[in-house]
Amino acid sequence: MAISVAPLTTTVMNAVGQSYTGAASGINNAVSRVVGLLAVAVFGAVLGNVFESDLDRRLKSPDVSVAARTDIYAQRFRLAAAETGDRAGRQAVEAFITGYRSVAVGLALAAASTAAAMVTTKREAR
Repeated sequence: MAISVAPLTTTVMNAVGQSYTGAASGINNAVSRVVGLLAVAVFGAVLGNVFESDLDRRLKSPDVSVAARTDIYAQRFRLAAAETGDRAGRQAVEAFITGYRSVAVGLALAAASTAAAMVTTKREAR
């Protein structure tokens, strides 16, 4: 995002007449903030859902004691910061990493598909 903001702002500002630059700047800033908030909300929800389902799967393992499982379930909201001395604590960290990876893959796929849609070949440009 950081490398695309300046060129995007420049493109927006160059696309409007001199008398509309203030309004264009305000709209550009508002849209970028709203999109940033939506991205955090959507990807946070994805991470949370993947974390929950992966943690459930991991805690069903016979290696995890019932007491540790109960302790981790009580601390789910802490994600990878759940505190326990048992193997279950490591399961929470691994589940968080799985969720984080799913968000990273989603972002990479979104970036690749956007690039593929925006890039044109020389033949298409003609």
